[in-house]
Amino acid sequence: MKGFKECLSRCCLFDLGFVGQHFTWCNGRLGDHRTLLRLDHVVANASWSELFQEARVHHCSMSSSDHCFLVLILKNGKPKKLGRKRFLFKAMWVRESGCREVVEGAWDLYRGDADYKTMNRLKNCQVSLQSWNWRVFGNVNQILKKKQDRLQQLENLSKLHENAEEIQGLRKEINEMLVKEIMCSQRSRAFWIKWGDRNTKFFHATASQRRQRNRIGSIQNASEEWQENQEVVEGIILRVF
Repeated sequence: MKGFKECLSRCCLFDLGFVGQHFTWCNGRLGDHRTLLRLDHVVANASWSELFQEARVHHCSMSSSDHCFLVLILKNGKPKKLGRKRFLFKAMWVRESGCREVVEGAWDLYRGDADYKTMNRLKNCQVSLQSWNWRVFGNVNQILKKKQDRLQQLENLSKLHENAEEIQGLRKEINEMLVKEIMCSQRSRAFWIKWGDRNTKFFHATASQRRQRNRIGSIQNASEEWQENQEVVEGIILRVF
């Protein structure tokens, strides 16, 4: 440790400090064998610090590791207003026997009036599935966030023994929920999903590749002519289906 400090001094680097819990590592034990240390640091030189004067390092809890993760925020800013959340059909729904009934009821196959088109059926399915999802599965993400917030709150207290058992229990519950989320993820593929890392470049590259593969770039019209204009393609699909 002495050599490391000397190295930082020679390189004119200093600790940026932190916001949050005091310790970044725990050995995961209980009682007298429990150890908490601040092992992880973010350092910078004076020139960098001048460029990013609002930079802050946040210590954030991580249920699947004995280290917390460090988030470097370069500039404080107002949070962006979230847009309307896009509807996504979840693969885990089809494992429930009631899903088919919900879709069939919402699709209303025998309704024959001309004004009730495919887009109306899709919209009706979306609303019915969202309502059914709340009844059957509940808001899993909301429950998960509450547990993660509670874990962060407890670890921010930086107590050695107090709440240690509750912290261990929360870590276990969060990890179990994340495992279920990964298993049910419609984008997951067993050979590239990695524990605790759902935001890799490979993930985004694979997801983007799949979107490109699923995209309809051109289509034949009734005269067997290929159309590539996106509005024309959409019009043909809506007329046919």
